[in-house]
Amino acid sequence: MTTNLFQAWQDNYQIDPALSDAFKRLMEAGKSASEDLELVSEAVTPMKDFMQINANVSGLFNNMNWFAAYQNFFQPGAYSKSFETFSELQEAALKKFTEGQTQLLNAITEDSQDILKAATSSDKPQQAIANYIDKSLDAYEGLKKEMLEQSKNVSSVNSAFMIWLQQTIENFGKAQASA
Repeated sequence: MTTNLFQAWQDNYQIDPALSDAFKRLMEAGKSASEDLELVSEAVTPMKDFMQINANVSGLFNNMNWFAAYQNFFQPGAYSKSFETFSELQEAALKKFTEGQTQLLNAITEDSQDILKAATSSDKPQQAIANYIDKSLDAYEGLKKEMLEQSKNVSSVNSAFMIWLQQTIENFGKAQASA
């Protein structure tokens, strides 16, 4: 229906071809954004990860030799490597997130400037609108790429913490068995 209304409007009024192309691109971007959002919502499954962590930790506590664990509590050397690794992971994650957020903010700033310039780049209103839409969609595509990179970073950090947790649980079990 929207396409029919747009076509009828275009047939009855003189519309700049660049503006027509910009509107078509805008409609495609809207459709793509909706599909991307659905894809992301299906891919992000924190509940599954939480349930796995919960099962690992619950299993550890259910099967723990509490007397040995209490004795190991007073031997911090048995756990120092785990805490050192955790600290390194946190530092690396903070650095990665900070770099990503800085890059994202720089991209937003540059895109905002380009969009503002696009709106005044032509004396013809339709051309100015087309430029504005095109620059806005270019910015959207750039931000989409930045967000994809951010999601990859979150995924890699999540994987690193999951590996750390598994190793810590295993090391805790070894430490308790040696007591």
